[in-house]
Amino acid sequence: MRKTHYQNEIASSVYSVETDEDIMARIISIAEKEYPYECCGILIGRCDDHCFEISDAYETCNHERSVKRADSFTIGPMDVYKCERALTGTEYEIIGFYHSHPDRPAVLSVKDETGMLPGLLYVLISVSAGMRKDITAYIRINEIIHEATMYCENRPKG
Repeated sequence: MRKTHYQNEIASSVYSVETDEDIMARIISIAEKEYPYECCGILIGRCDDHCFEISDAYETCNHERSVKRADSFTIGPMDVYKCERALTGTEYEIIGFYHSHPDRPAVLSVKDETGMLPGLLYVLISVSAGMRKDITAYIRINEIIHEATMYCENRPKG
C-alpha cells in the first residue's frame, strides 16, 4: 500500500483523511479541467472520530462561474439535496466539500474560513497553469481550524 503524506497535525489532536488514489485522481482531473475557474464538489464517505474516509466525490456546478468569477465558488442547494437523496438508505453521507484554487496556494482564504461548517471536511486543490500543485485538507471543530493528514492508497477494485 502506497501512502502519500500531504500535511501535518495541528494542535494536540490528529485528524486524518483516507481515500482511494482513483477518487483523488478524479478530483484533481476536474480541478485541472476547470482551470482557470474554481471547481467544486461534495465529498461522500464516513467519518469516525478523527478519521474521514472519502468513498466518492460528487462533482457540482460552480454557480460563481456563470458570473465569470475565477476566484470563488458556490455549490447550489439542489446539488446538496440531490446528493443527500442519492445517499438515502446507504451507509454513506456527505462528509465535506472540495474546491480548487487556481493560481493560488491550497490554503484557506478568509471567505473559505468563514464559510466552513463545523465537523465537515474541506479539501483544497491548488492548480497552476492547468496542473495540480498541492492538496490540503481542513476541518473546523468548534472555532478551531485543523489541517488534516491526507493518505491516498491504491485499493483493489470490486
